Amino acid sequence: MMHRLVCRTALLLVLGLHAIAGLANDWTYTTRQGDTLWDICEKYTNQSHCWQTIGAYNDAWYKGELKPGTRIQFPISWLKLQPKPATVEFVTAGVVFQLEDKDEEAKPVLAQSEVTMGTTITVPDGEAITLRFADGSTMKVNEPSTFTLDRLSSFESTGMADTRIYLKRGAVQVNVPQKQPRTKFQVITPSAIAAVRGTEFRVEYNAEEGGSLRNSVYEGGVGIQNNQGQTVVPVGYGIVAKTDQPPAGAVKLLPPPTLKKAHSKTVTMPYPLRWSKMHDAKHYSVTLANQASPDAIIKTALTADNHTTLSNIAPGCYIATVQAIDQSKLYGMPANTTLCLKEKPKPKGNIWIFLGIVATALAIAL
Repeated sequence: MMHRLVCRTALLLVLGLHAIAGLANDWTYTTRQGDTLWDICEKYTNQSHCWQTIGAYNDAWYKGELKPGTRIQFPISWLKLQPKPATVEFVTAGVVFQLEDKDEEAKPVLAQSEVTMGTTITVPDGEAITLRFADGSTMKVNEPSTFTLDRLSSFESTGMADTRIYLKRGAVQVNVPQKQPRTKFQVITPSAIAAVRGTEFRVEYNAEEGGSLRNSVYEGGVGIQNNQGQTVVPVGYGIVAKTDQPPAGAVKLLPPPTLKKAHSKTVTMPYPLRWSKMHDAKHYSVTLANQASPDAIIKTALTADNHTTLSNIAPGCYIATVQAIDQSKLYGMPANTTLCLKEKPKPKGNIWIFLGIVATALAIAL
C-alpha cells in the first residue's frame, strides 16, 4: 500500500511520489527473532484485541511466530506511550511555528521549549534552529526552510524512538547516534523518504528545480532508490536525484578546504577567515557556532570568495565550519577550526585632549 510505504533498510532513501499525509498516524514496528503478534500488542499497545485486528489494518495475515524483519504498521493512537516532544536546543528570534489543523497566526519558537508532533516550523533567511529528539538525534536548520514534526514516538523502557520530519522546502542537517536496531529517524520530502541510523547527512529539497533532491553523506551511508533504479551513497559522496529519472551515480564530495591558520588562537575583529581556493568549488558555506554550545549557530554565510570577514560578533570562542559547494550544489566535506574573537582595542587617551593640544600648537605656530 503506497500510503504505508516504509524503507526496506535503515539506510535507505526511497525516491518516488507517495501520499505523505497518510503516513502521519502510523508507527512502524520491525519484528525480531521470537516475536509474536500477541507479545507485540501486549507490550506496546493499549488495545485488548490488537492481535486480532492489526492484520486487517496492514492488509496482511499474521500467525504464530513472526518472521524477523516483518514490518507492521500500528495507529499511533493505539500506543501505550504517546509521542514525546522535541526540545529546542537553540533558536534565533525570527523562527516561527504553527500547530497542525489550527487556524492561527504563526508564533515565535522559544529556546528550551518543547515542540509536539504536528507542529510546522518556518525558518526565514538568516535565522536558525537546532532540535534534539528522544533518541539523542539532533537536526540543525540554518537556511530558509519549512518542515513539520510528522512523528515523535518514544519508548523509554526499550530505548526505542521513532522520529519523522516532513521537509516541505529548504535543507536540514541531521546527526543520528548509533542506537538499537529499533530506533528510526526519517526525513520526508514531497518526493522522497529518508530513513537512516547512526549517520550524519544533509538533505535538501528544491521544488523549483522539478523536485530535485540533494543528499551529502558525512558519516555512515545512505541508499537511494526510486521506480527507475537505485544506487548507494557512501560516506564522502553525494547525489542529485529527481523522481522522474533514474538516480545518478554517487559522486565524490569536494574535500575539506584547507583553512589558513591564525597567528594565535585569540584574534581581533574584524578578522578575515581564509581558506585555500578550490578549482571545482562554485561557492563556499561558512557556519559559526558557539564552542561551549555547538548547537548555537551564530552566523552563516555563502560566498564565492575563499574568505569571509568575522565582525560584529560577541567576544568569545567559536567553531568555524567551511564547506566547498560544487557545480551540482552539493555541500562538500567540512573543515573546522576554533577561534576566540575579541574586539579591537579602543585608542588610549582622550581624543578631545589630543585635539586641544593640536589646536594650541597650531595657534602658537601662527
